[in-house]
Amino acid sequence: MPAPSMAIVLHVPKSSSDLIRILRAKWVIVQNRNKMVKALHNADMAFTIIATCEGSEANNENIRAVSMKNGAPGGCPTSNL
Repeated sequence: MPAPSMAIVLHVPKSSSDLIRILRAKWVIVQNRNKMVKALHNADMAFTIIATCEGSEANNENIRAVSMKNGAPGGCPTSNL
């Protein structure tokens, strides 16, 4: 069986300032991702509210978003033992 043609390269920082620079870059990436997710979530909520309020009053009940967080996961009944 031939050996895999993939190599794993591990970068070992030579000083603590290199390690801090690497970690800081990762923190900034995660922080920016969190900001983007929050902005997208806020926009999604605004569009949901606008879409729910548009249209006739009789139709609002039928198109309103429904919360799916009811009970245990999978719809299994919970037991009180």
